[in-house]
Amino acid sequence: MRDASLTNKVYNYIIDQIKQGKWQTGDKIFTEQELCNELGTSRIVVREAIEKCVALGILSKRKGSGTFVESVDIASVINRIVPLIALQPMSILDVMTFRLRFEPGNVSEFIKHAEPKWIEEMAQCNQYMKENADNEAEFHRADRRFHRIIAMGTGNPIIISVNNMLEGILEEAHAKLLSANGPENALYYHDVILRAIQDKDMELASLLMKRHIQATLDSFQQNVVDEIKTEQIG
Repeated sequence: MRDASLTNKVYNYIIDQIKQGKWQTGDKIFTEQELCNELGTSRIVVREAIEKCVALGILSKRKGSGTFVESVDIASVINRIVPLIALQPMSILDVMTFRLRFEPGNVSEFIKHAEPKWIEEMAQCNQYMKENADNEAEFHRADRRFHRIIAMGTGNPIIISVNNMLEGILEEAHAKLLSANGPENALYYHDVILRAIQDKDMELASLLMKRHIQATLDSFQQNVVDEIKTEQIG
């Protein structure tokens, strides 16, 4: 059995060469044999490390020419990793607990960087939610859009990609979350969060987002407890 730490050793060596500027975008890196000689590892270990870099978009292999350093686009790298994370089993509670730490910071970044068009779109989304409070499907869609706008308005590709992952994981659970909270929680907090954003009050907007996610989490947990009690009685 191959030692995964050897593959990581080669992978880390390649990354360090790029980070230190020894191999720059467009440069051809060592051949597999040269890497074997440099690091004292087998050809198969070197190949695994290179394939890992290729999969992440850090390197590219050109038939008959060798392996070259790619121009690293952080968004594309994150977008390759995110689907793998999303495949891991995660509970609604896991995701909501992460959101409790993740989204309050996003609001602050949104206020720092968002263009007026994003704030206007949030206002339109918020109004649409009010008009469709009795239409579950449309309310879900607008609710997700509200939070997506905040991520997009930060302009940070990592925040955007992670938010998309969370949204994908929670999509099927959204009905359960709404059932636990009703539309009132989202309507109230989206209103006050939007006002804080319009006032450029980062501290208040972040606090309100934290309370919003916490209220959703608390209601969902209580709903789960109530369901268990009902089943036990039945």
